[in-house]
Amino acid sequence: MRTQTLALINLLVFSLFMCIAGLGSLVPAMVKDRVPDQFTPLWRTILGSNHEDQWQRLPDILAVISQWVIGLAELAIGVVAAIAVVRPKHRLRLASLSLSGAAALFGTFMVVLFFLHAKELPQWNQYPAILVWIAAMWLLLAHADPESARIRG
Repeated sequence: MRTQTLALINLLVFSLFMCIAGLGSLVPAMVKDRVPDQFTPLWRTILGSNHEDQWQRLPDILAVISQWVIGLAELAIGVVAAIAVVRPKHRLRLASLSLSGAAALFGTFMVVLFFLHAKELPQWNQYPAILVWIAAMWLLLAHADPESARIRG
């Protein structure tokens, strides 16, 4: 019972974290606007500054597209995690979907920022801890799930 409670609390906090992150990405007035400070500099670093005049706005356009793709992904991950909290029969499957999506998203952030290694971009060093949290949460959920206990024997 303790493992299940700990797993559910973690999943609930994770759901809130991801929903707030998603809303923060989609509603810049809610938090600090990440487009000019994170997304645009990232795309300027990736594309470089050697493109012709007609392509000068491309980093800005890609930044807004990134804002929406990432924001919707964060929101979807958070909503699926919230559904997993309240649906015990489907908890492990829904949580696995949500946590896998988050691991892919944060893993992509970490790899891209590490690869670019540009000092003007946000640091990537918080992502390994988030990935460990995701893995630990999945292990707690799998351990607490009665269906997976039957499978383990």
